[in-house]
Amino acid sequence: MEEEIDLRELFLVLWRKKYFVGIITFGVTVISIIYAFSLPRIYETFATIMIIPSKLEFIRAPLDTTIDNNRSGAYKSLLTLDTHKNLLVSTTVLLKLLQNIGDAELTMDDIRSMLKVEEVKGTSLLTLKVRTDDKEKCKKIADFWVKIYLEESEKLVSEEGSTTMEFLYREYEANKQKLEEKERGYALFLEKSDLTVLNTQYGLLQAKLRDYQKSMVNKIDELKVSQQEIESLKGEIAKHSRYIALSKDVGYDTLGERFEGNQAASREATGKKLTAQTLNPIYQDMEKRIADKEVTVSSIIKETEYYESQYEKTRKELSVLEEELNRLNFRKTRLERDLELASNKFKTLFSRINDAELATRANIGDVKVISYSVTPDYAIAPKKRLIVGGSFAGSLIFSLVLSLILEFFKNIMALNRGK
Repeated sequence: MEEEIDLRELFLVLWRKKYFVGIITFGVTVISIIYAFSLPRIYETFATIMIIPSKLEFIRAPLDTTIDNNRSGAYKSLLTLDTHKNLLVSTTVLLKLLQNIGDAELTMDDIRSMLKVEEVKGTSLLTLKVRTDDKEKCKKIADFWVKIYLEESEKLVSEEGSTTMEFLYREYEANKQKLEEKERGYALFLEKSDLTVLNTQYGLLQAKLRDYQKSMVNKIDELKVSQQEIESLKGEIAKHSRYIALSKDVGYDTLGERFEGNQAASREATGKKLTAQTLNPIYQDMEKRIADKEVTVSSIIKETEYYESQYEKTRKELSVLEEELNRLNFRKTRLERDLELASNKFKTLFSRINDAELATRANIGDVKVISYSVTPDYAIAPKKRLIVGGSFAGSLIFSLVLSLILEFFKNIMALNRGK
């Protein structure tokens, strides 16, 4: 209930102050209307250009990766998007723009305040905006601005072409000398290193090592066979006696042969057996074969030892020669790689010089017009409705608040007088 009474009293207060509120609101609104219609009309137009990396940048830029970092004069492109934005409002461009407009009243600051360059985010497009109080002049300035900068861009590219040619010729001569030095160094290395002879020696040593290894394997196999034969013969010879006994009946005829002239001995031996020993021919043959095999084994062992010593000696020679060949081949590979890099760079430079000459003769800038300016149909400023509407709303709120404040102080003063 109290809130309803307060709101009602509040409304009654504002109602009593309605003329006060109306006069302030009306007065401020009228002033804002007069102000809005007194402001000059501002027109805006724009043209859009695209920044295209020039042919010369593609000719020069890839060479940066092949030029020594500490070499002076290495190319770094200056025609970036930010560079173009700054050049568009440079003093040179603005002076030429003033001369082409032909308006003596305009100053450098005036023309600079009319121009604005905006970058289209994520693209290589630039928007050239012009704002003036004359829509015909607005389009005229925008057209001259684009035309003048196209001319300046062509001059920049032409100057860049001269710089590029100097740069490429300088690099061409430097790389030509470097290539000649690499070729001389490579030829001198081949002459002194005798790689062909060393490779031949290496091949011969490898063949020799294989022969020694093969001979050792054969001799070891032969030794094993001979040793097995000796063991086999020893086992076989153990089965036989060294001597054999020969027995036969003793007859008169036999005794006559043995005891001729000794009758007494002949009669005594008659009727008995005569026993004698003789060397077993099988045993004798095996002993001979064993002896021969032992001689053969001894010879094989000596031959094997010889092959082993020759194999080890040849292996060491081959190892030393292999290290030397690896060192020389590594150096040769490095020289060939350096020579190939120098040769490729030299060929690339020669090709780039031809491309640069063609691009320079074409004299084509790196700025392309995407859209030209048009005469604006309406002014973008002042925003009369916004000014009047804002003034009306602001003055109304201000007058209402002021009315309540005045009523509040009036009540306080009345209470003080009552006391």
